[in-house]
Amino acid sequence: MNPMAESDDRGNRLIGVFQVAALAVVVVVGIYFARAPERLAVDPSYALGTTAAPPAVSVVQPVPSSHAARVSLTGTVGPHGLLAMMLSNRPGGRVTWISPAMRFGGTFKAGEVLLKIESKDYELAVADAEAEVRQAKARLEQRKLEGASARAEYRASHPGVEVPPLIAHLPQIARAQARLDEELIRLETRQLALSRTEFSLPFDGRISRAQVSVGQVLTAGTPFGTAYAKDSMEVGAKIAYDDLAYLQPAVGRAATIITEDQAFPGEVVRISAEVDVQSRMPRLFLKFADAVPLESIPLPGSFATVIIEGPAFDDAFLLPDAAEQPGGRVWIVNRGTLMSVSPTTLRQAVTGWLDSPGWLVRTFDTGDGVVVGSVFGAHDGMQVSIAAD
Repeated sequence: MNPMAESDDRGNRLIGVFQVAALAVVVVVGIYFARAPERLAVDPSYALGTTAAPPAVSVVQPVPSSHAARVSLTGTVGPHGLLAMMLSNRPGGRVTWISPAMRFGGTFKAGEVLLKIESKDYELAVADAEAEVRQAKARLEQRKLEGASARAEYRASHPGVEVPPLIAHLPQIARAQARLDEELIRLETRQLALSRTEFSLPFDGRISRAQVSVGQVLTAGTPFGTAYAKDSMEVGAKIAYDDLAYLQPAVGRAATIITEDQAFPGEVVRISAEVDVQSRMPRLFLKFADAVPLESIPLPGSFATVIIEGPAFDDAFLLPDAAEQPGGRVWIVNRGTLMSVSPTTLRQAVTGWLDSPGWLVRTFDTGDGVVVGSVFGAHDGMQVSIAAD
């Protein structure tokens, strides 16, 4: 026999054997699955398509109530309402005394004397003006007496005739009165200059810059520092239009101003008349409550978080953030199965200045409770059980 023919015959027999073996394997597998136990049958209502026990889920049962949201903003502290006042003294002179408050960062009360300048020249000027006033009063009194005497003589010699103004010395009396008025004004001016030798400000405030020392000669009108009033210290914070619309009317709303680890009561006092150039957002300005001591108010430039209480929504649910599922939906448990619900969002509500936000929604049918957290493999109609806690 030809060797080549013999080799081909042997290969064909091997291929036939492998084909028979493969067919046998397919038959065995088919018989196995045909006789598989019933537990392998799937039910889509069960978690992960198995007959395992339904997973336990945590739920909350919200109560319809009136809930207010809080708007959280970030801003800076500064004398936004009033620019820092330039300190200058109208009368010039040599500085003789400086208050300890007249330093960088010093705080002072309204009317508190901050510095004194040499006052001797102004005291002498006041004394001179007082002497001039006394002389003017004497001249006026003399003119009045002369006029009274002249009127009496004229009436004696001209009974029943009205005394002419010149006879009654009325022009002389008027000139004397005018001179007295002039001297009184001069006295008041010099007294005012003397009072300004003790420098003070009409408001509670803080010194932001001071360039003055004892012995220094101050020229009238030359600035020597800056200060700002307590009432000018505000927080300016940018606000989104939807937040501003929610807070309307915003002016007058109570707020909490938080800097570092301190919280202060505050109030919205006004809204900017123009938007911020970069963010294109308006700004709210808030003042610190009057009861906050000046020493406690943060320094200008400090960052602050502002929490503003908004109007309340009636008949609303306040859900925890963990209840929100992808797409703004929630899962509710209805007779042991999951059901997807898309509630109407009212606000993301800040529940406290250190707390995580909550979710304010309109009320809806919550069934046996709203699921909190994620459920692996969750789908509508999936069977679940409610956890005992």
